[in-house]
Order: sequence, then C-alpha cells, then structure tokens
Amino acid sequence: MKKTISIHLMGVNFLVEESAYELLENYLKRLKNSFQHSKDQQEICDDVESRIAELASEKISDRKHVVTFDEMKAILDTLGNPEDFEGSMDPEDENNYEKSEFQSASRKSRRLFRDGENKSIAGVCSGLAAYFDIDVVYIRIAFVIFFLLGGFIVPVYLVLWIAVPQAKTNVERLQMQGKPINIENLKEEVKDAANNFKKSAKNFEKEIKNTTSRTRERMRDVGGLFSKIGGIILLTIAGFGLITVLAISFGDIHTQFNGDSTFTINEFSNFFLIDKVNSFYLWLGFILFSFSILISIILTGTVLIFNLKSRWIKRSFSALSLLAIIGIGLGIYQGVRLANDFRVQGKTIQNVGMVSDTILFLNVLKDNQSNWNEATILNWDDSQIILNDKNIRASGIEVEYGISPDTNFYISQTFTARGKSGRSADLKASNIDFEPQIIGNKIQIPSYFQYPLKDKFRNQTVVLKIMIPYGKIVITDNTVIQSKDKLQAGWIDSEGNYETN
Repeated sequence: MKKTISIHLMGVNFLVEESAYELLENYLKRLKNSFQHSKDQQEICDDVESRIAELASEKISDRKHVVTFDEMKAILDTLGNPEDFEGSMDPEDENNYEKSEFQSASRKSRRLFRDGENKSIAGVCSGLAAYFDIDVVYIRIAFVIFFLLGGFIVPVYLVLWIAVPQAKTNVERLQMQGKPINIENLKEEVKDAANNFKKSAKNFEKEIKNTTSRTRERMRDVGGLFSKIGGIILLTIAGFGLITVLAISFGDIHTQFNGDSTFTINEFSNFFLIDKVNSFYLWLGFILFSFSILISIILTGTVLIFNLKSRWIKRSFSALSLLAIIGIGLGIYQGVRLANDFRVQGKTIQNVGMVSDTILFLNVLKDNQSNWNEATILNWDDSQIILNDKNIRASGIEVEYGISPDTNFYISQTFTARGKSGRSADLKASNIDFEPQIIGNKIQIPSYFQYPLKDKFRNQTVVLKIMIPYGKIVITDNTVIQSKDKLQAGWIDSEGNYETN
C-alpha cells in the first residue's frame, strides 16, 4: 500500500503517489532555479506546469485515479532536464544546450488551432498552414479562389472559426506547430513571443508616430489653406468696408428713402445734429472706430495669408485698439449730448377761433412748393420733411375732436417740441409756424407746418383740436364727424388728404 497526496496543477485536482509528488516538487524547484535570472521565469514555469497537468490527465481514467511515480517520471523526462537550460535565455548560449534523451527528434502529431498572432481575420488560414506545415499564402490564395468560384468557402470558414479554438498558451502554440512540449521549446516559444511582442510594440509605436506626424502635417496643410482663404475673405470685406466708409465720410453720397427722397450726410447733419462741434466729433469718432476696425481686419488677413509673426504686428493691433476706443468714447459722448437735446418736451397751446354755425367745413389747402424746388425731401410713411437753407417744412397734421360745452365750435392748436431744458423745448414749440384760417363756417388748414432750420428736428408736432357741439357735425372731403362720447381722430398726410386714424 502506497500513500497518495492530492495536488492542484493549474486549477485541476490530481491524486499522486507521495514519491511522485516529491519528484514533481523537486522538478519544479529545479526549474525555477534554472530560470531565476530570466524575466520570463513565471511564464515558463506556468506553461510547464500546464503541460504537466495535460500529460497527467492522460494517465488517469474512470478506473485509475492516481498518477504513479513511474508515470510522473515519464512525464518529466518528456519535458527535459531543467539544469540543461540554466542560463540559456542568453542568445549567445543557445548552442550550449544538451538535449535530453527523452526529447523527441521527430515531430509529434499536430493539433489544429487558430493562429491569433498571424491572423488576417480570425487566424483560420494561418492555423491550417501550421497544421499542414505549408506557407499560409497558399492557404489564403486557395480560400480566395474558392470564394471567387462560388462563395461556398465562406460558411466553411465561419464553421472553422467557430469550431476551432485559438492557440492562447505557449503549450497550445507548440502543439499547433507539432513541436515537442518540453522546456527548451517552451523557453523558445516564450522568447519568440516576447520578441514578437517587442517588435509589434515598436512597429505600433512607429506607426502611431508616423500617423501622428502625417496627421499633424495634413492638419497644418489644411489649416494653412483655410488661413489663406480666411485672409482673402477678410481682405475683401475690409476693402469694401474702406470704400464705403470713405464714400460716406468724404463723398457727396445721397441716401434714398421711398423713391425720390434723398439727402446727403451733410444735409442730415444740418437737419438733425446739435451744431458743428457735435457733427465734427461724431464724424471723427466714426472715422477712428471704422478705420481702426477695418485696418485691423486687413492686418489680420495679411497675417493669415503670409503667416507673419513680428512685434510690430502686436503693437499695431494695440494702437488700433486704442484708436477704436477713442472713437467709441467720442461717439458715446456726442451721442449723449444729442440724446440730452431730446430730454424734455415743450408745449404751446393757441386758440384759433370759434364757429357758431350748424356745420363746420374742414378744407385742407394743398402745399405750394414753388419756392422749395431746390430743397431736400425726406419721405417716410405718410409724412414728409423738406428743408432748405433756412427752414424745415413738415407734413403730418393731427386732428382731434372733443365735445363742446355749448353750441359753438371751438378750434385750438397745440405745438410740441423737445429740447435739453423746458425753456429750450417751449421755445422750439413756439417757433412752429402753422396758421389755419376761419372763413364763415369753413376752416382752411395748411397741409404742412414749418420751423427754423436752426431749431433742428426735435420731434416737432402740430395737433388741431375741434370741439363739436351736440347735434352738430364737421364735414371734410370724404368724412362726416358727429359729436359722440368717443370721437375718432384724423390725420392730414403729405398729399393734403384727410384720413381717419
């Protein structure tokens, strides 16, 4: 009767005789000592142990559960003597090996695996090439030919892909190649795997560097192309902008509104801005800001096209930024001055007269522009403004109605204008010239009012108010207005037509 010991090899449980266990333990220790200076020690030992477990599994069956000493000795002799390979990881000592008497000179039977390290798709062709010991190129050519002849090889390839396992361990790779599973071959397989890994890693690193370099070069080329295109676009925009700014600032450009109404920038300045100082500094602020922006765009476009890098470029941008800020400051200051001139509204109310008849006829006099032939005309909506060198004439008379307190028609007019102070606004309102005339039961209304050019446009308005007695009416050319609680207002347009709001 012999004593048995339960051991684990690569996760598999075995029963071995005590003497077989001692032989195996001694063998594994010698193996580790032989490769103690090798960085692949653990991987070689694991592969050897895996092969021992595989060979030991062949020694047991349903009737036999114990690996004997003689069987273990045969297994270890097949693998070779560890001391024969001590220090043999150095390539210069590869010729110093002494082959074990148990190493087979002939190849053992091969096993079919998929070769994952030399695969194009799944390693089926390279696995078949290793199994039949022929060049993988011939196998791949055969697959391609069969594919072109009918494509039936595709399901065959898929079946082999699914059915044939991939060689994952060094032992399986030796079996795939038909080499003896011994320490020498395991060592060589580990070394080849390490070298292949290093070579693959270097190739991968080189490919990554080359790809990165090519990518950067392409990105630089594409970036340079877009930079030049962007620079050309910026120069084109700046060129048109410069022409426009120069034409506005120094040319006699007429701005057109609603067909035939035009005026120059200078005429607009006389009509709207406070004085020459206000006009000059607004113009100067506009020039500084516009030219700073446009020249900055030109400089940016030039830098993009020619890839310029210089200190004077940065200094130029700084100087242009300063000029733009000065221009904005001048514009804001003069804009505040102009806005302040609209701050307060002034009002003047004047009594026109009284009519005691039953009906009041409202007639609108057409504007006689014979003495305004050389004037500037500005139209918008139903209003019109005309200015010459002395006066501003404006259309757009508002007509309001109310309930008279007695049987008489009462007519009054209200003038409004805006200014920087109440006194200034009231003065501008009082300077409005509008003179309706009462003749019998008729009131004749001019279709325009006017005020001095020096007052500028300050939202001047004229409102004619008519108080209608109960039961009496006002008749215009096309409208009848009766006394009601809510009376609809009217409007006299630039053509002298009365319209209901």
